[in-house]
Amino acid sequence: MAGIKAYLKGSAFIQQLGIRLRWMDDDSVTGEFTLPAFTEGPPGHIHGGVLASVLDEAMGAAAHMSGHRVVAVHLEFDYKLAVAIGAPVKLSAHVSSKHGRKIYTRAELRFADETIAVTGNGLFVEAPQFFTNEAFHVEDHP
Repeated sequence: MAGIKAYLKGSAFIQQLGIRLRWMDDDSVTGEFTLPAFTEGPPGHIHGGVLASVLDEAMGAAAHMSGHRVVAVHLEFDYKLAVAIGAPVKLSAHVSSKHGRKIYTRAELRFADETIAVTGNGLFVEAPQFFTNEAFHVEDHP
């Protein structure tokens, strides 16, 4: 099992949701969290767009922490199970391959019992011109 390299501050969006991402020894990005009630979509459940945004953020962070300054150009998500408000979930994302400027990523959102709720695939392209500073700051403390 991979150890934690660092905790990531993440975007203002992720911070507002109360999500703390971890950068792991294997360069994956993980997190465990419960999303707040204001993210409701279908009654009693998290909005699919919020779930997609969280997976997008994690895939981008995995690419970024692997040394790639990227932007998303194609994202796809498969919603396997609805996520109830208050349900604890686990997130993992990693770079699956690189071909030239193209960085391919995968992500999963799982329940505590390891059942998959949502999967995502991302295609990101190297675009360093968008990054005048570091997008994912490593926190000073664990």
